Amino acid sequence: MAARRHHEDAQFLMDDRRWPNADHLAGVATECGLKAILLGYFGASLGNNSRPVWGQPAKTLGHVNHLWSELPLIISGRSAPVFAALIAGPPPQPFASWDIADRYSDGNTITEQCAREHLDMAKKIMGLLQQAVLNGVVP
Repeated sequence: MAARRHHEDAQFLMDDRRWPNADHLAGVATECGLKAILLGYFGASLGNNSRPVWGQPAKTLGHVNHLWSELPLIISGRSAPVFAALIAGPPPQPFASWDIADRYSDGNTITEQCAREHLDMAKKIMGLLQQAVLNGVVP
């Protein structure tokens, strides 16, 4: 599964003190994990381009820094309480400073603390994703 692979690589890079790439993959891992959860629990589907979409009309789910703010609109129903703690309370948007375009930067602005915070949230999402797999909701 892509989310798990990106998370493992992010952890490896973090251990090797390579903060920019660890941070990048932590965001990608979180994004992939969230999208898998949204597909399994909350009615998201794969659009014509095989990218996750949600709603009517179908809207492509964006990168984690944008996706996070859309979660309260998507997460509802019986499974919502499991995810409520993630989308409520501080930090309101843990990936606000993360940007997919940072992969093109020299990485000098990405700190160990920033990468660690993003990796910690990725770990939480991986736990929820693992639970979804155990529940048989996500393959």
